[in-house]
Amino acid sequence: MNTEERIILKKLITLSKGEQLLKFLLEEEKQQIDKLQPPFFDENLNLLSQKSFLDFVHYSWFVPLLQQYNETEKHCFLTLFTAKQQNKLKQMLKVNPSLTIDLPPLAKKFFLNKLIYLLLNPEKTLLPINFLPTSPLNFLLFKTKDEILEIIDFLSLYDLSNSFAHIIDKTTIDKITSLLTIKQKKFLNRNLKEPFYFPPIDFKTWDGNVFSLQNILHKRGLWRFKLALTSQNKSFIWYIAHILDNGRGTILLNQEAKQDLALCQYIIKDIETVDNYLNERRKT
Repeated sequence: MNTEERIILKKLITLSKGEQLLKFLLEEEKQQIDKLQPPFFDENLNLLSQKSFLDFVHYSWFVPLLQQYNETEKHCFLTLFTAKQQNKLKQMLKVNPSLTIDLPPLAKKFFLNKLIYLLLNPEKTLLPINFLPTSPLNFLLFKTKDEILEIIDFLSLYDLSNSFAHIIDKTTIDKITSLLTIKQKKFLNRNLKEPFYFPPIDFKTWDGNVFSLQNILHKRGLWRFKLALTSQNKSFIWYIAHILDNGRGTILLNQEAKQDLALCQYIIKDIETVDNYLNERRKT
C-alpha cells in the first residue's frame, strides 16, 4: 500500500473500531499504519460536496481548465459561480462580459460534474479532506484566502526583525518602520529572535515605496510559509494551495526537498503564534 491508502485504512479503522481488519495485513504493513498520525476529524469540515468545493477552491484555478472550451461553453460553466466570481472569470477568460446564460438545474449539474472532474482527475492520490492526518496546521483549512495571506504577511516580520540587525543606516530602519501598519509594528515589538539562521532581506534595491515594501515582505513570508508546508502531507498542501489563488498556490505546490524537521516545526509554531496574535487583535 502507498501512504494515502494506509491513511484511508487507518481512518476507516478508527471510525468503525475495526481493529480486526489489521489481522489480514502483514506485520510490516501494521507497523507502517501504526506510525501514521491519527486521522483528523472535525464535524464542521466533513466531506466537501461538489458545490461547497467551488466555494473552497479559489476561482482562479478554473481558468486554465476552461480555456479549452468555446465562448458559449465557458459561459455555461460560469453559471456555477457567484456574480462576483463570474465578473472576475469573464475578465480572465476574455469572454463577452454582457452575455448571460440561464441553465436548467439538470444542465447545471452536468457542468458542475464536469468541472469537478477536470479539477480532481489529475490528482490520483488526493485524500478526502476529512481523511487528512492530524496536524497543528489543520486550522488553516478553516481560513479564508485573505486570512491565510495575512498570516503569511506577518510571518515575514520575523525576517524583518532579523534583517534590522544587518542594516547599518538607522534612517532606513526608521523609514521601513514608518510604513508598517499599527498591527505590524506591535507584533514587530515582540521578541522575534530565532535559533535558526535565515538570510536577511536585502533592502539595497528597495525604492522606498510602501507597496514595494509590502511586496518584498509578502514574498519572504510566502517563502517561510512554504518551508513549513514541506513537513506536511501532500494532500494537505494541495488543499491549502487551492484556498489561495493560482499564482501563490502553484508556488506552494512546487515543493522543494523536505527541510530539516526541527526547522519546519519551529516555523509551524511561528504560524500558530501569528494566528493567535491576529485572532486577539480581531477581538479588540
